[in-house]
Amino acid sequence: LKSGFYDTTQIVTLSFNQDGQIYYSLDASEPDTINGIKYDGSITIDSTTVVRARIIRDNHLPGKIVTQTYFMNETSTLPVVSLISDPKHLWHKKRGIYKKYEKRGWERPASIEYFDLNNDHSFFSAFKNEVEIRIAGKTSRRQPKKSFAIFTKDKYGNPRINYKIFRDKPIESFGSIGLRSDATSGRNVTDLWVGERFKNEFLYEVNKEMGSCVDMQAYQPVSVFLNGKYWGLYNLMERKGGDFIKNNHGFDEVDIVTGEYERLVSGKSNWYDSLTFFVSLNDITNDSIFKEVEKKMVMDNYIDYWIYEVYSSAHDNRVNIRYWRPKGKNQQWRWISYDQDSWHTYDENSLRRHVVDEPVFLLTRLMKNDKFRIRWANRMCDYLNTTLEPNNAIRMVDEILERIEAEVPREKERWQDTMLYVPKNMRVNWFKEYAVQRPSHIRRHIIEYYGLQGTEKKILINAENGYGKVKVNTINIDTFPWEGYYIEGVPVRITAIPNKGYKFVGWKNRKLPKTSSIVTSLDQETEFIPIFKKSGRSSVTESVEEKRK
Repeated sequence: LKSGFYDTTQIVTLSFNQDGQIYYSLDASEPDTINGIKYDGSITIDSTTVVRARIIRDNHLPGKIVTQTYFMNETSTLPVVSLISDPKHLWHKKRGIYKKYEKRGWERPASIEYFDLNNDHSFFSAFKNEVEIRIAGKTSRRQPKKSFAIFTKDKYGNPRINYKIFRDKPIESFGSIGLRSDATSGRNVTDLWVGERFKNEFLYEVNKEMGSCVDMQAYQPVSVFLNGKYWGLYNLMERKGGDFIKNNHGFDEVDIVTGEYERLVSGKSNWYDSLTFFVSLNDITNDSIFKEVEKKMVMDNYIDYWIYEVYSSAHDNRVNIRYWRPKGKNQQWRWISYDQDSWHTYDENSLRRHVVDEPVFLLTRLMKNDKFRIRWANRMCDYLNTTLEPNNAIRMVDEILERIEAEVPREKERWQDTMLYVPKNMRVNWFKEYAVQRPSHIRRHIIEYYGLQGTEKKILINAENGYGKVKVNTINIDTFPWEGYYIEGVPVRITAIPNKGYKFVGWKNRKLPKTSSIVTSLDQETEFIPIFKKSGRSSVTESVEEKRK
């Protein structure tokens, strides 16, 4: 009988195509002649049960363990993960990884099976692998509900997980994945709370919607059962190592460094040393020097990385920072954004914190270059006017929470005696105020740090819908009217782009240049109305604003 979900009592029979005696277990332990049950007939399953069985023959090594999970009268609106490991590997007082959670790097054998949902919400087994597991996380490993890192191994005969887990990425093969629990609390971690998770997931969705080139781990909310017992609501995620880089970028050999103080993860760090030495020994205000720096790092990636750090008012950037490059000459460093849960207050001056109070070397040096300052400030405003616009940000969080809403009560019931759950809607309401207040504070912090005399200015862009679009810095606008906030004194590029069959003929404001792409410091004009006309011999069709003249 295959693993799966059943609503009536099931009868399981065991058979192997070789001689020997079958031993099995019902407690997730590895069956043997001492701890196992000698099979002499069918097994009745009337509750959720893990069955593990193997052949044992005299004068032979024990056979491979076959593991099946039978869910009885279980439901979930999310995919389900069955994670199984001998209890001694988890709870033994000296060797159990759950018991001795402080021992980083300890790995133990396990079995994982992933049940995805069909369109009719029935379950199917998407993959099953023999793996090694370890306890993951930093502060979170102290909490009762722990995170897991999961690794495939060649020795188990199935060295990859072959399934498209994440719907928004085309990746179909994984060497490692992670099961991430909620944030960082537990009754043994003072004054921290869990529940209403969404911050890390929110920035992932922002990154995706903005089309950013920052690397982030895809995630899939799941219900986890550990050795047949419900263990709670988790996020199944990519892991941010070499397998992640191979899957997302195709590079086999890479240098990976973590932390502000350059702890080597794999490869070599000399190329990063070369970058920092170059930045420290040369005049970064010189544009020719800045161009050389751009050859050594993907600047758009770095800019967006620090937009997320500043927006979220994060304080753990010195440890939760990872960057990598393909091995070889003339390759560029890229940054991975992860573990974005430690947000602070909406009025915190995170920009000043990262470049003045607790300066991050590379960011602080780059901020001395005018081109970088302009690009960073404008890109931040582009974010704040689109994906991080308050209404859009709140919508995204509502959608994230709606996705897991049905599973939250069971999760809370499972862990409420050992973990501190926030009162319902406390973090959601906190975020809604944060989303509304944060943008204006960030713009004012930019004005202050840049030493500008101007203010944040609202710009209005209008055109006839369907005639063309307008690009403001890095964002394309095709629905009008549109308004957004930028910073007076930071040059903004605005470009009119006609649709097929139309042409740009000028701006309504005759004081503006006649070119389709203009740069403005917003010290005078804040309304921009392009005029598009039909191309060819047909009669002129102007924008709605031009018709009103």
